[in-house]
Amino acid sequence: MAELIAGAVEGIPGIAVERIVAAAEGVPLFAVEMLRMLMSDGRLVVDDG
Repeated sequence: MAELIAGAVEGIPGIAVERIVAAAEGVPLFAVEMLRMLMSDGRLVVDDG
């Protein structure tokens, strides 16, 4: 599942991937929706550098 998350958001920190994977408890849809929520809330920001 970590590959799914890392592939969805380029450059996402490893700790963020670990926390999302842990919270999703093996449910890929939950992981993707959590990722979307974090990004839409501004808690996870994709930065080009």
